Amino acid sequence: MTSFNKKMLEITIEKIKGPKNPKPQLEQHMTPSNIASETIWFALQHGLIINKKILDIGSGTGRLCLGSLIAGANECVSIEIDDEEIEEQIKYAKKLGIECKVEIIKADGASVPLRDSSLDVTLMNPPFGSVKRGIDWKFLKEALRVTRAVLSFHMYSEKSKDFFFKKVGEFGYKIEILKVYNMELKQIFEYHVSRKKKIPVMLLFIIKGEKK
Repeated sequence: MTSFNKKMLEITIEKIKGPKNPKPQLEQHMTPSNIASETIWFALQHGLIINKKILDIGSGTGRLCLGSLIAGANECVSIEIDDEEIEEQIKYAKKLGIECKVEIIKADGASVPLRDSSLDVTLMNPPFGSVKRGIDWKFLKEALRVTRAVLSFHMYSEKSKDFFFKKVGEFGYKIEILKVYNMELKQIFEYHVSRKKKIPVMLLFIIKGEKK
C-alpha cells in the first residue's frame, strides 16, 4: 500500500459517522475526521501504529480505533459503555473488513478491565469533564496504566494545561502538547446554546519511561 496517505485515511474515517442518539451524560463528541487522521498519522510516523496493540477508551463509533487499524495497527481494544455506539462500531468494522482485529469491551472508561501495561498505545478523545468533573483525568489515568504511550484530547486552558502537566509529572513521565485545535462541536445537547461552537482542545502526547 505504497500509495496510502493521510488524505486517504481521512476520507475513510469520514465515512464513520457519529452517534445517532448522543447522551448528554456521556459527552459523546465525535473526533473530526481531519483531526483523527492527523493524530493517527503522527503516531504512524513515530512508530506507534504498525504492528502495535492500540487502546481507545470511550471509543464511540470507532474513528480512532478503526482508523489506527486502517493505518496498520495489529489490533485495537475498544472501550465503550453505550450499546448503540458499540453496535455502530461493529457495523463499521465489518464494512471495513477489519472486525477480526477489534475487541470491543463494554465498560466504564474510568475503570478499564485490562491488565497494567498490557497494550502499546492509547488513542482517545475522552469526555471533557463538562458534565462530570474530573472524568477526563480518570480516563487518562487508566490509559497511562494500560499503555506505554498516550495521545489524548482535552479541553485547553492554562488552568487545565497546568493540571494535566502536574498530574502526569507526578508519575515522572514526559508530557507535551502536540497541537491546540479549535474543534467544532455541533449542537447535540440541550446545554449547547448555539448550533455549532468551536472550543480549544489540546492533543496531549505522553510517553511512559521517558522522564520529563
